[in-house]
Amino acid sequence: MNKELLRFIRTSKGMTQQELADLMGVTQSLIYAYENGRKPIAKHRVQQLRNIFSDDYVERCKRFLDG
Repeated sequence: MNKELLRFIRTSKGMTQQELADLMGVTQSLIYAYENGRKPIAKHRVQQLRNIFSDDYVERCKRFLDG
């Protein structure tokens, strides 16, 4: 998962960075760092995001962004 995909998924669900951070048990500043490429998204966080948003939704968003 890359920063663009994370931001797209979050905003398409109408979530703020803080709301996502609360669901993940992390800080808003970490979500900000992920979305701005300041920190790579750890593999276990990618899995956590796939659990929150569902694998199917993540894959559909990925295909949409890939054109």
